[in-house]
Amino acid sequence: MDTEEPCYYRGSTVMENCAATIESYLAQVKATLDGLPVAAIARVVEAIRAARRDGKHVLLFGNGGSAATAIHFACDLSKGAIVEAMPRIKAISLCDNMALLSAWTNDTAYEHVFAEQLKNLLEPGDVVIGISGSGNSPNVLNAMAVARAGGGCHSRVQRIRWRKAQGHGRYSRGRPQPLHGTG
Repeated sequence: MDTEEPCYYRGSTVMENCAATIESYLAQVKATLDGLPVAAIARVVEAIRAARRDGKHVLLFGNGGSAATAIHFACDLSKGAIVEAMPRIKAISLCDNMALLSAWTNDTAYEHVFAEQLKNLLEPGDVVIGISGSGNSPNVLNAMAVARAGGGCHSRVQRIRWRKAQGHGRYSRGRPQPLHGTG
């Protein structure tokens, strides 16, 4: 039989032609890449370069797919960004330690899972990157508040927020915003 198996797009809409699904996806990726805020991304890169130079940490976190992004980004910074004769980047994902995540969740609330970890780790000049698909995750927002306050110290903080597009099943990116900075 010559019938093509349907492609499932975002888990609900059946499309008859997989090529159309792929073309649509690639068009969305191209539009996203074309709309990236280059100057804002450059500010994040400069903050990470300063952290490398000054021996500071880059602390990353998020939920679900954003947690996977934070873990992957920390891995890339820790291993993939090694340059001979330069200090290594001290990147840490706050999403990796399942025992610590479950302990904070069980003993307090999930809303505090990243904020409490930051209170242990955050030092002046550290870079904090919180990633949230909705931009409204209470645990990410609480951690960013701790980062802004710096736990009594001045910290360089970058936030990457992604907002869900109204009425669409895709996401648009928000500009990374420096929330509080020194140096």
